[in-house]
Amino acid sequence: MRGQATTCGLARGAAEVVVETEHPVARDQDVLEIAVPGASALYVTFNGTTNTDGHKDTRVEFYQDKELTRLVAARRGPAFNFKPFMAPCPRLYVKTVHTPTEGVAWRGWSCTARGLQGVQWMNELDVQLSSSVEWSTWLLDFVATKALPSVLLRSGVLHTKELVDALCSYLQAPRVPFRQEVLGSLL
Repeated sequence: MRGQATTCGLARGAAEVVVETEHPVARDQDVLEIAVPGASALYVTFNGTTNTDGHKDTRVEFYQDKELTRLVAARRGPAFNFKPFMAPCPRLYVKTVHTPTEGVAWRGWSCTARGLQGVQWMNELDVQLSSSVEWSTWLLDFVATKALPSVLLRSGVLHTKELVDALCSYLQAPRVPFRQEVLGSLL
């Protein structure tokens, strides 16, 4: 298998895995597997220099299944197109499509996948053992924008000191998902 996957360390109890292609890339790469034991979802970020500029038909595709039928994300183009994403699964299969351009070497790509827990529930045991950030932010938004009359919201019935402190603490953690949604619930 071309490319490599190595465990780099722990971040708040969740493992991070770095995956990258050969440098430079000669042709299409074998499918790489990204897996983080104990994760219910993956948060994928890219090295800031990852891009496919100058390589028109080159792209990186992330799938949820080994058969490469359930696409989660695809990236191509300049570095700013390689935005982070969250995959609602503990494992990804990465396909690199690359046709060499005469005289132009491609350095390939590098990403870090961080295992997340409590992002979404996969079974009844998950519901009992961990809270879901995705569900919690949806519920908070629903209660704040649709369920409660605005007069109650102005009186502080929803934004208690404990809730605001918990949301602020969450926002201080590095690279957490749903940052925009949590921030929006505080405003």
